[in-house]
Amino acid sequence: MRRNIPTIFSIMTLVALILICACLAQSPADQSSRPGGLTQITPASEGSHLSFETAKQNFLEYRSESTNDIETRKNVNYMLSRDMDDHGNARTWIFGVYGEKGSVYLINDITGWTTIENVTLPSEKISLDTIVTPENLLKQNRAAIMNNPSPGVTERWDLELQRGVYTLTITSGSSARSLIFNATTGALIS
Repeated sequence: MRRNIPTIFSIMTLVALILICACLAQSPADQSSRPGGLTQITPASEGSHLSFETAKQNFLEYRSESTNDIETRKNVNYMLSRDMDDHGNARTWIFGVYGEKGSVYLINDITGWTTIENVTLPSEKISLDTIVTPENLLKQNRAAIMNNPSPGVTERWDLELQRGVYTLTITSGSSARSLIFNATTGALIS
């Protein structure tokens, strides 16, 4: 066994030297443009979240290209804000609407629009002008929403709107809880 110690030490030194040389051989600009190897992962910036007002404006502009009826533009049958922060900004906004091509999800994030056709939507229309904004909903119900969050455990908030009701699903680790609110008043239902 004592004979193998210098061999093992030499192999470990060689592997460490190869890794160090590989990291130093490329300039930082080259490292980001080449696939493979080690890269630094940075968390998504706050710029990756869109406010409800921005998403709503994007939605109205996008819908104006497909319909001339102003009231139809403001109506949705379903809305989902995925991965919301505590200010009501979300990484992704999904609007479910009926259009000329039938029922579709219009998905908006910082990269633009994606459309998914042939989806199932509730028949009830919801006017975006008559609902409590997600930001105000969170402000109004902060005590119920911030119910003893575990320190060090990240939470994911998804807010769904359909049939005049908001459902906030808070996922933390392997557990999830849901809170239901009236979409026009913001009052906690359960």
